[in-house]
Amino acid sequence: SDLFILPSKTENFGLVVAEALSYGIPVITTRGAPWEALIHNQCGWWVDKTVDGLAEAISDAMSLSDEERKQMGARGRHFVQNEFSWSKVAGQMIEAYEWVLGKSQRPEFIV
Repeated sequence: SDLFILPSKTENFGLVVAEALSYGIPVITTRGAPWEALIHNQCGWWVDKTVDGLAEAISDAMSLSDEERKQMGARGRHFVQNEFSWSKVAGQMIEAYEWVLGKSQRPEFIV
């Protein structure tokens, strides 16, 4: 695949986005999914939930060279490996439990 597209009215996470990124595939998704990080990590598009928003992102993606899309995919893979690895998530769970037990301050990732 050159691109993964998830148009959605609402998602609590959108696991398929993380899965696509883990395979080095750039993603287009709508603002109904919590994936603003696609923009910050330059690995995809996070667009308005409109036909025009999706069409513009698809056009942008297809105007890139294969190499540019591969570079986006590599950035996405790196992002997912850093943010969602088992060791990172396990460490965050430990921090959350320590906070709940009153042993530490509220971790920054808890909103």
